[in-house]
Amino acid sequence: MSKPTLFDNVLQWTGTVLVIIGAMLTSMNTFPANIWAFNIGSIAWVWFGIRVRAPAILTTNLVLLIIYVIGLVKTFI
Repeated sequence: MSKPTLFDNVLQWTGTVLVIIGAMLTSMNTFPANIWAFNIGSIAWVWFGIRVRAPAILTTNLVLLIIYVIGLVKTFI
């Protein structure tokens, strides 16, 4: 894993905050805002995982992103 830059730190913290907001919205049964927050948070983490070449972070968040996208598709179909 390469050394994170300032932009990488912003990606990590943005992803973290959005995933926490997604969890909070889920606990309050706020749908589909929770899935939007999870999606954007996961995108930030995927981007970070690609930038710093961290396969575990990338894999985890790609799988989560696929799950969240399925949730969004089910919501709007």
